[in-house]
Amino acid sequence: MPMFWKTGRSFLFLSCFNSFLMRMVDYR
Repeated sequence: MPMFWKTGRSFLFLSCFNSFLMRMVDYR
């Protein structure tokens, strides 16, 4: 179970980071 939560958290972080990068590229 802990593994599932760990991967879920990392996936959520990656998605947020990806959206952040997209915003940075959009503002350029």
